[in-house]
Amino acid sequence: MMRWALSSICVALLLAGCTFIVTVDDASYRVAIRPLVSEATITPLPSLTPSPTVAPATPTATPTPGPTAWLTPTPELTPVPTVEPGGDEKTCLVKLGAFAINERTGPSATAPRTPYSPIPAGSIVKILEVAEADGYLWARNYSGWFVIRQGTVWWVYGVSGATELCDEIPGWPVGLPPPDPLVRASPGVWVGPGANRDELLRFGAQVRAAGQPASLVYGEPYTAELLLANGWFVLLRAAGVPDCPDMTLSPVVSAEQFTNAVVNEVGRQSHALVGANECTWPSATWARDWVRAAAQTAAGRGVRALVPIVWNPGAPELDWVPVLAPAYRDAPIVVIWGVNTYPVRVGTGLAVRDAYTQYTTYRYELYRHHLRGVPIVITEYARGDGSEPPDFADIRTWWGLVRSQVDVATAWYVSGPPGLGHWIAANLAGRLADLAAALQ
Repeated sequence: MMRWALSSICVALLLAGCTFIVTVDDASYRVAIRPLVSEATITPLPSLTPSPTVAPATPTATPTPGPTAWLTPTPELTPVPTVEPGGDEKTCLVKLGAFAINERTGPSATAPRTPYSPIPAGSIVKILEVAEADGYLWARNYSGWFVIRQGTVWWVYGVSGATELCDEIPGWPVGLPPPDPLVRASPGVWVGPGANRDELLRFGAQVRAAGQPASLVYGEPYTAELLLANGWFVLLRAAGVPDCPDMTLSPVVSAEQFTNAVVNEVGRQSHALVGANECTWPSATWARDWVRAAAQTAAGRGVRALVPIVWNPGAPELDWVPVLAPAYRDAPIVVIWGVNTYPVRVGTGLAVRDAYTQYTTYRYELYRHHLRGVPIVITEYARGDGSEPPDFADIRTWWGLVRSQVDVATAWYVSGPPGLGHWIAANLAGRLADLAAALQ
């Protein structure tokens, strides 16, 4: 969530930063289907009607770990760690359509289901190998096997930018192109305590034509379960776990403790769990090792997708990204890059493009070439610093660009009367219909 630490001093610094020079001698700046014949193979969601059509196929020189306020453009002062080899791991991600698919212990319709079956509709899943059996093409993820193709019909979509290497996965049929990618991002809202569930469900029905509705659910496991059952893409974040992990420990121990705490609190009733939020990390290599350990821990708990870190506007340092990226690609499960997107400048809309917002609102554009094969989600977005009333025309313009660049974007929605202090004007309660109209 947004930080109370955005004081008047920080605002003054941000305003002062509007005239910085972008390029200075290589220095970077910190500113932000068909079902199986057997019932045992595919399980439609109760609330969804199966379609009869075939689915296409920086720290500064003295960093202080912990929660961070948003940052002004500052030259990189610390040496950049050397990028280790092995950043081109083969990545094959697929996205389920409108059906949940059962997961089994082997590539057979008669094999027992795994404890984590079925895989929810709309899930993004990492494929480690494939096998042909009984007329089906089966794929293995970290926890089991599931059908991805029957005859000539794909049961899954590709994930844009993450299917090009599927044909190099062990067992992939020679000459078979991967499934066509789904290129539309999922539009959605940040959902916290007090959100009106009926209004949320109406919003989901309104935006479904524009893409699968999505939510970042904070501290509301029942709401997450409800939205999941109604076909939403659900990111779930624990409210009872601190925003940031213990950085006095080794990255492995820290990640294990933090990730287990998240799973213990909210379980797995989501498409992806969300971990640390807007933290200052000791170093790129420490964060990289933390991400790797968090992914391994999550996989061991039956989690199929994880957003280990949500970066605040102006972070991370641009030359951290190639250090971090291999940890996102070589994990046994889907590891998603998360960002919160705000201009961080008073009175500035999301659609405004200038030298300042390139380093806040649109920062991900500067480094996403390093994240080939890694999904990107925006867990919060709003104009200004997030405390201003929404401008739906501004959101419509911004969404027209972003929907082809990221996989999910959820609007900052301070739910429940009277909102949350500093952000009361950002409350979208009673206005989700207007947001849905802007996201068409």
